[in-house]
Amino acid sequence: MTLKKCIYLALLLAALGLLLSGFRNGKERAAQARTGSKENQYSEPFALIDKKAQMVGSDETSVRELTEAVFNTLGVSDVSAVLVDPFKERLTRAESNFLSRRETGIPEENIVRVVNDLAQRFDAPEYARTSKDEVRKLRLINSYLMPHFIVQQPATENMTEKRIGFSISATMSPLEAVYIAKALIYQKRYNQEFQATRDQAQLETTTTQVQSLREPQLGTVNSPQNEEMAALFNRVMMMSVDDQLRVINVSLSNLGIEK
Repeated sequence: MTLKKCIYLALLLAALGLLLSGFRNGKERAAQARTGSKENQYSEPFALIDKKAQMVGSDETSVRELTEAVFNTLGVSDVSAVLVDPFKERLTRAESNFLSRRETGIPEENIVRVVNDLAQRFDAPEYARTSKDEVRKLRLINSYLMPHFIVQQPATENMTEKRIGFSISATMSPLEAVYIAKALIYQKRYNQEFQATRDQAQLETTTTQVQSLREPQLGTVNSPQNEEMAALFNRVMMMSVDDQLRVINVSLSNLGIEK
């Protein structure tokens, strides 16, 4: 993975977040489009989260500010505070416990379990399932532009990590785990780079011998994957609010985030 492609993937993810999460209203986006570059627009969510992560400490205020920055990218800006605030409190408490070392980090396997459980629950196609390698790839991509939120470490002997020049911990903070889980779901919905079955991914890795990543592509509007995933997401959105809240609560528990 070259640094250029790593940046490209990260900015692509930020663009998806801006497009889908209501991170800014239309008037603000138009104003920024007139005054800033596309790169600045796409990287801004990363910059805000990383700034808050750099400043976070043991005090509750800084943890809440980091939680707010992460939630601003999760697509809940139009959801009633009555529904969202309990989850913010849950994540803020979990992050505080993690930072004060009262709780251990969340392993990457927990995200695999959560995403695959959701895929099974909603009868999603095989490529909607994920693996530890896929989770780690997405974490490395995001760490490139958020090195304080996803802290970088010296590179290991892993070929990809040697190329990009850094590694990351095998565990995550609660806020990182939620951010990566949601980001991975977005990628499964829209990004062909993440719409491969495990066998297809292994074949591609063997063929290229991890020499490089293909330039990531958003699925075309009429691609089979996008049509299939659009139908799946529509089914999920048809669930009652109570059912959706139950699924979220179960997913957070499966991640390892206590109520």
